[in-house]
Amino acid sequence: MDLMTSTHEISNTTVNIYPNPVSDVINIEVDGQLNFSSTLYDIEGKRILSSNNTNQIRVNSIPTGTYLLEIIDLTSGQKVVERIMIGK
Repeated sequence: MDLMTSTHEISNTTVNIYPNPVSDVINIEVDGQLNFSSTLYDIEGKRILSSNNTNQIRVNSIPTGTYLLEIIDLTSGQKVVERIMIGK
């Protein structure tokens, strides 16, 4: 299984999201200062969990499947959405 790192730019800050697919913890690595929220949605758009300024999201209790992780810069409102595969 190839574990991917996704790199995004939000408000001149680099955000790395890894690994993907994930079985235990999603890491959100922020290069610089970013006041952000992260929200995990299922494929139907239902919110599963959300947190602010959290660098790790524990997903080991979430069922296997495809999810969307939305990262929003709380200052500028810019956002990125990453498709996350959760597999055990």
